[in-house]
Amino acid sequence: MVDPAAPTGAGFADPPRLLASLAEERLHAVLVGIPRLLFDGENRLFWVYLLSFVVLGAVAYRRFYRGAPQRTAGVLRFLFPREVYRHPSAILDYKLVVANHFFAPTALLSRLLLGPATVTTVAALTQAMLADRSGASGGARPWSTATLALFVLSTALVEDFTTYLVHALHHRWPLLWEFHKVHHSAEVLTPLTVYRKHPIYNFLSRSANIAIVGPFQGAFAYFFVGPADPITLFGANLVFSLFHLFGANLRHSHVWLPFGPRLSHVLISPAQHQIHHSKAPQHWDKNYGEVFALWDWMFGTLHVPGREREELEFGVPGESSQEHGTLWRAYAVPFANCGRLLRGRGARWLVSRSRSSSHDSAALFAAAVVAPPRNILDIRSSSRLGSDENPSRTHATNFGTGTLAVGPARQRSPAPPA
Repeated sequence: MVDPAAPTGAGFADPPRLLASLAEERLHAVLVGIPRLLFDGENRLFWVYLLSFVVLGAVAYRRFYRGAPQRTAGVLRFLFPREVYRHPSAILDYKLVVANHFFAPTALLSRLLLGPATVTTVAALTQAMLADRSGASGGARPWSTATLALFVLSTALVEDFTTYLVHALHHRWPLLWEFHKVHHSAEVLTPLTVYRKHPIYNFLSRSANIAIVGPFQGAFAYFFVGPADPITLFGANLVFSLFHLFGANLRHSHVWLPFGPRLSHVLISPAQHQIHHSKAPQHWDKNYGEVFALWDWMFGTLHVPGREREELEFGVPGESSQEHGTLWRAYAVPFANCGRLLRGRGARWLVSRSRSSSHDSAALFAAAVVAPPRNILDIRSSSRLGSDENPSRTHATNFGTGTLAVGPARQRSPAPPA
């Protein structure tokens, strides 16, 4: 490993030795960092959350998959089918987890500059700035259990709305969609698919949290004495810990678990997020929310499933599974596609790629806030790094009629065994 006490010029004098030391350090980060995720309460792979995946998955199996073997071995085969966990798409998920840890200097820098610590710093600066402008503290109110609970809940709501906004932008702007498409190219879903994200998406998401959540926390704390001591569970915000505990890992899986029509207007169920990944046209651009369904409900992007289990096919309609089929292509193809969009379309790269009907409020929200006003949107996306003459998919949406044209879909992936 790299010796911090070594002279800085030594590495430059011996590049092979420096590269070998860096490789050893990165390998250590992979071998130690990935297992450590199992003991991090802020991480989806925390062992308690994985255990809840098994328990809730077994409940869903007995409720929605009647007629299937009910013995423990049958349940485990259902939860961890070979067809899913050995699928090339799932293997790419595993590679991305390892690669992101191996290239952790960039990820570490991102976390240091754009992580929770920076959000807290921005909050403190906002609180101090408000006190400076007013010449005094906003109030002498002490923190109580009720106000701390309100702080935790309101912070979770603001952070979740920020996630909704970033997510919607990535679906509606062609350049951003190229980076988010890496996540949607998954043909099977596993709990590790949540990490199937391009670094650009993570960068923008963390930047938005700093810009929105940090000032909100500072403004809230301004009216109270001293810093807030958030209510946590397993070392994480209570709301998000409960979210992880009650089905978050089922969101990226083949296990169908809805919350019912009423609760699904408040919270996003695993089934609703699976619908978000669906290739069916009626599911496109629906259920952007992560924890709360309120934002989808407000902006008309909510899709609530019925009581019966739906058969879903995952992936990007009309596009080759090989577009992001390797680790290199998952990282590089979005940049190449963006370059082609900029060269071929000029300023039109800002046009929304929304596939939703113009009659819902989400389209109005997109037209007013997200995308420039256009009457007819025509976004084309090629399935390969090649010419634009034969795009694999064409979306033509008219804000006046809400009409939609979509190219051919690919063959359905094999269903998990019952």
